[in-house]
Amino acid sequence: MADLTRPDLFGYFTVKDSLASAKAKAGCRRQLISFANREGYELKGIFTDLHSTGRARLDALVVKARRDEVKTVAVLEGTDIPQVYAEQFVEAGIVVLTVPPSPP
Repeated sequence: MADLTRPDLFGYFTVKDSLASAKAKAGCRRQLISFANREGYELKGIFTDLHSTGRARLDALVVKARRDEVKTVAVLEGTDIPQVYAEQFVEAGIVVLTVPPSPP
């Protein structure tokens, strides 16, 4: 059952190439999960794109956030959000939060 006291959040990050290790991707997911827990959000999903091949998952994130009325998206520091998507987030009233790297 969803926790109605915690606002919903989607996470997003990119990986440089398809050879990115499962361990590296898992680390990125852990960062987003940790951020959501620490900041009091209900993480509803994590979207990942290959940096060099497009933004299909970012497209899906925008559509899902609008449909599900999720108003906050967390992105890992260093993740590039193209201007066209930044504008779509603003138009939809979606706040984008930057998640700093976890301490070693």
